[in-house]
Amino acid sequence: MRFFSLFLFLSIGNMMFAQFADNFKSNSSEVQWFGTDSAFVRNEKEGLRLKASPESSESYLSAESEAIEETEWFLNLRIRLNPSGSNYVRFYLCSDRQNLADSLNGYFLLIGNAKDQIALYRQKGKTKTKIGESEEGLLNMDSVRLEVKVRRDMEGEWIVAAKLNDETGFAELFSCRDSVFSYSNYAGFYCKYSKTKSDGFYFFDSVSVVQKEIADYTPPKITRFSFASDSLLFTFSEAVDLNSLKYEFPFEIEFEQKSKNEVAGFFSEPLRSGEVHKLNVLEVSDLKGNVLNDTSFVIALVESAEPGDVLLSEILFNPYPDGCDFVEIYNNSDKVVDLASLKISTRRSNGNLYAQKPLPEKLLLPKEYVVICSSVEQICNYYDCAERDRFAVIEKLPSYGNESGVVVLLDQKENVIDEFSYTTSMHSDFVKDVDGVSLERSSFDKGEWASASQESGYATPGRANSANAEETSSANSVELINDVANPSQGKFAVLRYFFADAGYSANVQVFSANGQLVRVLRKKELLSAEGVIEWDGTDNYGRALPVAPYIIRFEAINEKGGYVRESLVCVVSE
Repeated sequence: MRFFSLFLFLSIGNMMFAQFADNFKSNSSEVQWFGTDSAFVRNEKEGLRLKASPESSESYLSAESEAIEETEWFLNLRIRLNPSGSNYVRFYLCSDRQNLADSLNGYFLLIGNAKDQIALYRQKGKTKTKIGESEEGLLNMDSVRLEVKVRRDMEGEWIVAAKLNDETGFAELFSCRDSVFSYSNYAGFYCKYSKTKSDGFYFFDSVSVVQKEIADYTPPKITRFSFASDSLLFTFSEAVDLNSLKYEFPFEIEFEQKSKNEVAGFFSEPLRSGEVHKLNVLEVSDLKGNVLNDTSFVIALVESAEPGDVLLSEILFNPYPDGCDFVEIYNNSDKVVDLASLKISTRRSNGNLYAQKPLPEKLLLPKEYVVICSSVEQICNYYDCAERDRFAVIEKLPSYGNESGVVVLLDQKENVIDEFSYTTSMHSDFVKDVDGVSLERSSFDKGEWASASQESGYATPGRANSANAEETSSANSVELINDVANPSQGKFAVLRYFFADAGYSANVQVFSANGQLVRVLRKKELLSAEGVIEWDGTDNYGRALPVAPYIIRFEAINEKGGYVRESLVCVVSE
């Protein structure tokens, strides 16, 4: 049996109030609808009827509604066709955008699909994810009268119930839990139809949204932010008090309320290319006085990337078994580049581009790194990710082989911005197991690549490459920048090294004055192109050594035949 439990929760008590309700029987309504209203007609007999042009394929109506938590939605409709993948209705329970046919964040109930179901979806942008569904075949009939009720509580628990045709009571179809979105600005419905089903097949008898009165202690959220050369636009999760807005910016901004949850700002002077500004929203409150504090945005005019402006910087193509690939890029120019203007790809063996993946919106500032991956956590579980804001997540990277492959960075016109062909043979011979070891660009000028150092954890996502030395000197150097260690006071002797080439493996040992080995600091360790090594004045067992002079012997070799050897004198003091 399809229905197994009586649906009883929708009794409206004293603590409930309507966000909106419309029975569509009159041409005049207190509800203000937005959208393709020319595609719908209403009358006392039929209610609201879809009567669209055969040339169109979708129509929608939306009304303002902030209800989402402790809310009940109701829709009564008739469909004089068998719903399918080409003919269906979405009942948008909540949306942050007025246009229900465009990219938005929210939830909708899908009424009809190829499986003749009722299903609940979460929509993020243009990505739609099913979070609950009825049994298949529920709507498999040529004509159906449907009443559907949905409830969501404070914890994100959803309950969906329906009454079909002549059934006397509502029965629960399914329940699920999802709380990704906790705000709304609109509700409504969206019709999808084929050319022959644009007229006389969809009838809406009534719709309502009812919310339990709950205390509001939640500050507003900025759900969208955009800017141009002379203006900006905030979209908030709810209506805000414009008079409460306080900010910091290099020049004046004149703010204007565009809609209840949208605020536009106009700059007193236009932005200039190459300038990067920080906008600090110090304070803004909703209509209940809840305050959003200290939110910052980077504002700069974006420019198109040319070949050489943005470079491939680091590639992890052979991750740990439960890790994932990543591609790091570096802005080698003075331009501000929007990642959304770029794509990453690969090439087939015949040289053709394959699997072009667009990148998300994110500003890439001059001399900044960004890591492109499918999971931040799968990377940060293994590597130092101090700069987590430097990650750009996409659903799936192109397939980069564990033995060899090609990484291509493109613009939207498929112009190649940078390209790198790799093989495992490019790894250092000192790296015995290449699993989890990235290849890093050791020089942005020469385009040379090397294994990430053992010292760095074998990868440096979002940070300067371990194989890339910032100094311009062409000579290797090893020196003591502090030659005194004191174990009791926590003072370290500090050795600083610099290699002109990448890929050096080093042994670093400490000897007593009579030549006895007392401490091993590094043993056949693949080092970064530059760095420091500290010694605390203890032996291999952690015991403080006697006050005396000691010799730090530094020996390093790379695959190109480079050899560095230095003996440096330091002192353990009282």
